[in-house]
Amino acid sequence: MKKNRVKKGSFVKVISGRDKGYIGKVLAVFPKINKLLVQGLVFKKHEKSEKKRKGNIITKEKPV
Repeated sequence: MKKNRVKKGSFVKVISGRDKGYIGKVLAVFPKINKLLVQGLVFKKHEKSEKKRKGNIITKEKPV
C-alpha cells in the first residue's frame, strides 16, 4: 500500500474529473479507502417528499 503524504489542513488541487482545477483545504483523510474530504467540494442530494416531511435539497462535502 502506498503511503499517503497528504495531511489534514494542507491544500490540494484536483487534477481530474468534474472539479478539475479546484484548490481546497483538506478536512479529513481516509487512508483505508484512499480518499480525502476537501472543503468546498459539495454535491447536491435531492430528497423525495413524503406524507410527514417536505422534499428538500441537501448539500454535503464529498470525499475525493
